[in-house]
Amino acid sequence: MTLLFGRTQDAYGTPFDPTDPNAVAANFSSNTVQAAIIEARNEAPGQASRYNLFFGFDGSAGTTRWLEQSKSIPSNTSPFVVPEKSIVRTLTISNENNVTATMTLFRNGVAVASVSTSAARIGVVSGLNIALNVGDTLSARSTSGTFAKPAFNIGIQVTP
Repeated sequence: MTLLFGRTQDAYGTPFDPTDPNAVAANFSSNTVQAAIIEARNEAPGQASRYNLFFGFDGSAGTTRWLEQSKSIPSNTSPFVVPEKSIVRTLTISNENNVTATMTLFRNGVAVASVSTSAARIGVVSGLNIALNVGDTLSARSTSGTFAKPAFNIGIQVTP
């Protein structure tokens, strides 16, 4: 692939207007357009796919309580395994009551980020840039206060 002034060769060289006689003459077809769309999607900065990882607990989660991905399996003993190179971008926490508490994300058993509530039901942290590699493990634990039925979401962006 050749970059041409920040645009890829296929995407730059493929006309997208099928009503333009020059576009039709330049082989405007589903094959050339599809290749350009795929290339632009794969190469566009900031357009990587995202997914959310969820940890929760159906009860009172006090300090040192590990959250779960599935019922009754704490994330410290059965953590989420990162399937592809990615970056943690956001953390959110919600729970049943207005509380002051902190939930912490662990990568490979080491605390890397936290989100807190302050006499509230929700907390949000954004603008994170925590690199994850294939095979890293993620788990979550309440590290201060007591949450009631917490739902902890981790926003993850896949990187090329």
